[in-house]
Amino acid sequence: MMNPGPKARIALILAAALMLLIICVWRLTATEEEEEEAVFPSGPVIAVQDRSGAVFRIPLERFLTGVVAAEMPAAFREEALAAQAVAARTYILA
Repeated sequence: MMNPGPKARIALILAAALMLLIICVWRLTATEEEEEEAVFPSGPVIAVQDRSGAVFRIPLERFLTGVVAAEMPAAFREEALAAQAVAARTYILA
C-alpha cells in the first residue's frame, strides 16, 4: 500500500475540515419548522397572540383542551365534549 505524499495529506485534511464546517453550518441554520418539530414532536403547533401582543406557540392538542373547556362545562357527556373538540379542531385547521 502506498503512503500519500505531504500534499495529498494536506488535501485530505482540508477536505475533511471543509465537510465538517458544512455540516455544522447546515445544522445551525435549521428552519423554523424543524425547530418546532424538535420542541413539539407530537403534532401540529398553533401560534396564539395574547392581549399584550406576545405570540406563543402551543401544541394544537393542548390548545384544543383549553378551547373545549372554555366552550362547555366538563360535566357534559363525553360524546358532546368529543364533538366539540372535533368541531373546534376542524375550525382551527380550516
